[in-house]
Amino acid sequence: MLINPALPENYSSALSTLQTGKVVKMIGIYQKPWWREDNLSGTITSPDSDIDFVIDSSHPNSPVGILVALVGGTRAESINPLNTIAKQELFKSFVKTAFGRSEKIEEFYSHDWISDPYSLGAIVTGK
Repeated sequence: MLINPALPENYSSALSTLQTGKVVKMIGIYQKPWWREDNLSGTITSPDSDIDFVIDSSHPNSPVGILVALVGGTRAESINPLNTIAKQELFKSFVKTAFGRSEKIEEFYSHDWISDPYSLGAIVTGK
């Protein structure tokens, strides 16, 4: 990757040791952060499922609920070819299992960090 103007040597040196991995990011946007009705907020980790992490990314003062899911490693490779509808179904299934219920997703997005031309992956741990 060419960076112009060049970075200072200490930044350039640090970046040269950084390795990126395979990651798929999925975002579910809800009308409200319904999980907070049960006093839930934070991060869910699930090393044995298809989704590694789900993070409550909702702003504390916003009425909108946002959950972000990250999938890394070989699981990202297997999920990446799925179309958006299949990824959304996987996301909804995980949320329902994790919370015991789910609400309607108003908007859904996914991003393929695996082939992103500007990042060439993301920092990841996973299978």
